[in-house]
Amino acid sequence: MSTTSVTTAVTKAFRLPIEIGNVLVPATTECSGFGPKEVTIRVRGMERRFILFLPKGRSDAPLWLAFHGSHNTAKGFLSYSRLHLFTMQNGIGLLALQGLPNKYDHMGWTQFNVGPHSQPSAQEDEQGVHDLEVMREILEQVLQLPCIDKRRIHCTGYSNGARFCIRLASEMSDIIASVAVVSGLRYPKPNNAGRPIPILAFHGLQDHVNPFQGHGDDYWQSSVPEAFQSWAKFNQCGGAQMPPTFAMLGGDHALAAYRGCQNDATVELMRLDNAGHQWPNALYGHPGLGQVSSVDGNLLMRDFFSKHRLPEEYAAKSIFAVKRKLVTGSLEDHPPRPGRRLLGPRGRVAVAMLFVAALAFTTLWALRRRSVDYHELRGALIESQEE
Repeated sequence: MSTTSVTTAVTKAFRLPIEIGNVLVPATTECSGFGPKEVTIRVRGMERRFILFLPKGRSDAPLWLAFHGSHNTAKGFLSYSRLHLFTMQNGIGLLALQGLPNKYDHMGWTQFNVGPHSQPSAQEDEQGVHDLEVMREILEQVLQLPCIDKRRIHCTGYSNGARFCIRLASEMSDIIASVAVVSGLRYPKPNNAGRPIPILAFHGLQDHVNPFQGHGDDYWQSSVPEAFQSWAKFNQCGGAQMPPTFAMLGGDHALAAYRGCQNDATVELMRLDNAGHQWPNALYGHPGLGQVSSVDGNLLMRDFFSKHRLPEEYAAKSIFAVKRKLVTGSLEDHPPRPGRRLLGPRGRVAVAMLFVAALAFTTLWALRRRSVDYHELRGALIESQEE
């Protein structure tokens, strides 16, 4: 193998890492394994934090977006819901944004910015908290990773986080493939989704925070079955003009489903008869919020998500489709847009160090395999560093 062949092979195999917030992640076709780790990013001058996990060795990793409930943390929610272990054990990528305190809430609870009907809250501009914009910025960076399957970006959330998931489904239907929510199913009015959205929902019949029959706080007036049926109508499902009917699947839970929907975007609701405002099969119960159902919600979500990927025609139109080309070829072929750096100073130093290390390793490997003249290879290495 000639030194030119060695250099060419390394150049083709080497890809610039992707700068995601304050970290660099290798842009390999198979996920190199990352986290779970907290990442920080600045959007509109405000620092935001999220937990990111990428499974090692997968070239088609699905990515679950997970959102906690009010008065909670991303880390605490992932433990409570068991999602941190479940995603690691099943080779699923996970991204969990940390909400910010709502200064207009008398308790100052951490929440995501979503109001009645899963629309922006009235205080969004006043507080300067734009969670939707934050998620767009995060995904613009994360989805440049070639190991993530861009047709398998799914959203799940609990309570306030569930309602924010519904908002994302309405505003980012070119990205979100399907949704599975707990204790927070709403129907956005208006619904801005550009395609039918597959929906799976879990809700406790003994939920006194977000009552199954509605008539709760101002954001929770319509009932869960009403929101459920509205999604079925939007997805043009068979029988959507009729109220849902439930079939018992066990002694304490029942399922209603609308099928025959456009693009096979089924809408399913699991009623948990003895459960309160809790994640199904949670690690523990939140005090004062009722019982925890034994139904394995995470497993049912995984099965539902595996059946409902983003249709090809919508994936091709995604706002991130063009930006993903940054990692499919050379920078000369796909230059970054003006005014935006692909890598900061620290990133460029890291890239240079990685490139030299990769070239040195490959050169030594070639020396052992083909007994190429040592002095010739050493000269090639020095020449490549100088360039």
